[in-house]
Amino acid sequence: MRRGHRVSAVAQDEDAVTLDVTGPDGDQQLRARYVVGADGARSVIRKFSGIGFPGVSYDRRTNRTAHATVPADWVDPVNGALTIPGHGPVLPFLPHRTDQGGFSYAPFPGQPPLVSTTEWDQPTTDEPMTLAEMESSIRRVLGVDLPLGPPDGTGPHVLRRLTGGNTRVADRFRDRRVFLVGDAAHVYASGGGPGLNLGLQDAANLGWKLAAALHDTAPPGLLDSYDTERRQAARRMVLNAEAQSALTAPGSDTTALRELFTELLTRKVVVQHLADLTAGTDVRYEMGITDPHHAVGYFAPELELITEAGKVRLAELSRNARPLLIDLSEDRSVAAVLAKDQDAVDLVIAQGAPAGLTGLLIRPDGYVAWACGSPRPDPAELAALRGGRRALVHGLEAIPKIKSLTGRPRHRPRRLFADRGYDVDKYRRLLWKRGIKPVIARRGVPHASGLGAVRWVVERTNAWIHGFRRLRIRWDIRDDIHAAFLGPACCVLTYRCVRALAQLS
Repeated sequence: MRRGHRVSAVAQDEDAVTLDVTGPDGDQQLRARYVVGADGARSVIRKFSGIGFPGVSYDRRTNRTAHATVPADWVDPVNGALTIPGHGPVLPFLPHRTDQGGFSYAPFPGQPPLVSTTEWDQPTTDEPMTLAEMESSIRRVLGVDLPLGPPDGTGPHVLRRLTGGNTRVADRFRDRRVFLVGDAAHVYASGGGPGLNLGLQDAANLGWKLAAALHDTAPPGLLDSYDTERRQAARRMVLNAEAQSALTAPGSDTTALRELFTELLTRKVVVQHLADLTAGTDVRYEMGITDPHHAVGYFAPELELITEAGKVRLAELSRNARPLLIDLSEDRSVAAVLAKDQDAVDLVIAQGAPAGLTGLLIRPDGYVAWACGSPRPDPAELAALRGGRRALVHGLEAIPKIKSLTGRPRHRPRRLFADRGYDVDKYRRLLWKRGIKPVIARRGVPHASGLGAVRWVVERTNAWIHGFRRLRIRWDIRDDIHAAFLGPACCVLTYRCVRALAQLS
């Protein structure tokens, strides 16, 4: 932990990231395999990495917040509500809206109460914020006076005025070896709760994937999935934030919309839908399984299970931040599939799951990677679980025996050729262990590794077998043949664009 340091430049190469840092001891350089930008909405990591931050800015709204004392006899000792004469009770910690704006009262333990207002279309000022200004704002919002006194204690105390707000999402959460999480990746103008939930899930999603990459156990594409999954969640939160902004705006039309919305909230399915949206758990990740169980891809449900040690909540079993396999089947066949992988997966045999759920493989971030609903899972369901863990290895084991001219049929190939997508030491170890020589291209190494001499033969053979379902261009390995097609295509596309622009002008 280095405090008092400032990043002044970020540079990447194939192996690591270099940071130019200025601190109490002067300038220095730090080098790391990966860098995570968790430095807030004004992230310098994001800016130095050239990652855009598009979105919407709001300039009509003014938020005022202050630590202050309120009349003690106006506070209900039972529920903590602030009862304001002429207006009525305001429950603590909950936003309170009127046709003129918003008000909230937050009596945090050990601190003076925090009062806040939100107003629209207020004149701007450069004058310092005062308690008198706070009282005037409350009077405009509630229509009555709320006397405020100086806060108790030594502080620090809040007394601020903020104008405008932003809802923005980075155009990508990963740039090679640089990642963005939290407010560095997304900010929302309406409240901090949804954004906090989203940022925590960013960290949980990226943490276990980076750990796997650093230990050379990450399969191809695992780090790329962080950007795909979390930007999907961020876009859902944009929907939530903009809808909340619309529902908190002043005016009688918004009041009518809120009344209608309140009627909808009497339905349990609506409440559950909005709760999942606010928590950021309504997003379904793609797990690469054909026709998956309805739980796959979603955040794991809250379950109370019965194990040999007694009743336990699923959340308690997930505290180790390791992959977790829950076997709820009748024949215990689910646990048997990964029994040899207990060094990488926690196995729990339990009972008490709801109907239609007999097995769960849960990622370290709490999302379901695989699930089944059969009391006795069939081979296809178990194969999907097995494939989720060791797709490459089981693909090799599925190769049929090949007869040779003499001797026994060969069950496995002598060598395996693969591109940079499989450049993981774990795969090399697994192949050597099975007597197979891995010929896998290295990341960061220029092309002409020799794989093409084998790859093109295989792809050309596939083209012959599949006929017109394959591009005929794959029959030829000469670069000039490719250029003969790509060059004219680029010229035609460019000509069409230029012609369209000329017509517009």
